[in-house]
Amino acid sequence: MCRFEDPEIVEKAWRIALTDEFEPREAFRFVYVGYDDPKLREAAYAFIKAHFDEVANKLPASWRIGVAYALSRLCDKAREPEIEAFFKARVEAFEGGPRVYQQELEQLELCDARKRARTPEVEAFLRSQ
Repeated sequence: MCRFEDPEIVEKAWRIALTDEFEPREAFRFVYVGYDDPKLREAAYAFIKAHFDEVANKLPASWRIGVAYALSRLCDKAREPEIEAFFKARVEAFEGGPRVYQQELEQLELCDARKRARTPEVEAFLRSQ
């Protein structure tokens, strides 16, 4: 029920995460889904930045670190300064935050390296079709 593709429905679902309509851990699943969908990833990241404190304060302490999982999904090492400026202090304040933050940066770097390594082959294949 939390996987939507229509941008209007996605936006409504994300706004639910900020209300008391559903239990916060359930409502936040709407946002988590956006991390993994390439079409929604940037919007989910922007939503988290725009509503970081609202989302984090609604979640139980042990779930707050989940907002950090948006970082590695960006798959772009060039965005690390932007990520650090906004997220580092906020995420590191959570239980387990420093470790998870470093893991997410490592995943960001690995994803970016894989993407750069595979892009020429994929482009060559697509040109040959």
